[in-house]
Amino acid sequence: MSEIEIEICTLNGTKWILGDGSPEPMTWSGAKDWCESIGQELPPREVLLMAYLNPETRRKFASSYYWSSSEYVSLSAWSQYFNNGHQSDFNKHYALPVRAVRAIKDAGLKREPLTTDALEFLVDEYKGFPMSLCRAIEAAHGIGVDTNGN
Repeated sequence: MSEIEIEICTLNGTKWILGDGSPEPMTWSGAKDWCESIGQELPPREVLLMAYLNPETRRKFASSYYWSSSEYVSLSAWSQYFNNGHQSDFNKHYALPVRAVRAIKDAGLKREPLTTDALEFLVDEYKGFPMSLCRAIEAAHGIGVDTNGN
């Protein structure tokens, strides 16, 4: 487990804490198994996006794609690119780096507002982004995200 606890975000009452990094890239199923073996979780794509948007946590990732627990279709899953913030799907058999997280359910913690930089990034880069992700970000930070760029 990480020596210093670094909070990524709180989404829908769950506090997400940055966990351990994998010793090597692995497949999606290998990533899920590894996270479980160390008592942590593979993060959902919403949490990886919030990790990218937070400069403190972004520095803990290499400039690479990382697996999320969120499936795209049966053969692929979402990943987060820590170079520019984009999310993309990859075949689950590809080997990607992994960063585990710990989830503290029903944390009941107060929301922290997004920084101006994070809001600008969301508006500029995620036009047309899935509404479910935008709603999760809104819930976490008490904001409204206009994905149409208005």
